Amino acid sequence: RQTDFTTAGRRLQSDTRLQAWFAKVRTDADAMLGTAPKAPPNNFDNSREVKRRVYSLALVYRLTGDSRYAARAAQELLAVSAYPDWNPSHFLEVGEMANAVAIGYDWLYDYLTAAQRTTIRQAIETKALQPALAIYNQQTSFYTQSHNWNLVCNAVALGALAIGDESPDLADQTLRKSIASIQNGITE
Repeated sequence: RQTDFTTAGRRLQSDTRLQAWFAKVRTDADAMLGTAPKAPPNNFDNSREVKRRVYSLALVYRLTGDSRYAARAAQELLAVSAYPDWNPSHFLEVGEMANAVAIGYDWLYDYLTAAQRTTIRQAIETKALQPALAIYNQQTSFYTQSHNWNLVCNAVALGALAIGDESPDLADQTLRKSIASIQNGITE
């Protein structure tokens, strides 16, 4: 919600600990401005790096309003949206990438053009939610695991939340099955 970023921005003006933390995030985001988006193929390190980049860039944009950060984050989102897939054979990568892309889609929604939103939404649908539904329906892979892989893989639920108003049926199916699967991941 915009009010959350507004509140954080106000706190940033007077909270010295928050200022120190934000300075580190902004320094990191500044260094990313001159880098190229991560190229495929996707692997766990790649997914984690994309998540770090999108979170940092989009957050700095939301707290400063400086569109350079939004533009660079959008490049990252569009690049990973063009990947052939997010490596569903090792679903941790899909979970991490869905996490990154969902947050970026949400935090940059008003910045993105309609065409960019369509591209990113379709990537969430075809590279995260549809592959997740295949696993949910078979109750295999991460679905039944009782450790943190379950929770990381079920981050596809963030993708469902991000596009829920645009793809309600797919989002609803994914969320319902994710909730059932997460019960296995929180047992230990």
